[in-house]
Amino acid sequence: MYNIKIFGKIKKIFSTKKFGNFKKKEVLLKTDEQYSQNILIDFIQEKCKLLKKFKKDDKVIIFINIRGRK
Repeated sequence: MYNIKIFGKIKKIFSTKKFGNFKKKEVLLKTDEQYSQNILIDFIQEKCKLLKKFKKDDKVIIFINIRGRK
């Protein structure tokens, strides 16, 4: 698994979704580059709390782990 650093601005922070004991919160981020892209990033379990101090239009640097599915 690799860490990737993404620079961008928060477009939207979605409500927390709960599935039994599992929690997930999504953030839509617009990248900060010449040809910007919108990226949906998942925060799970205890990481959901990290989003409390952020709001729409905040400029952020997010470190993510990429995981694929079989």
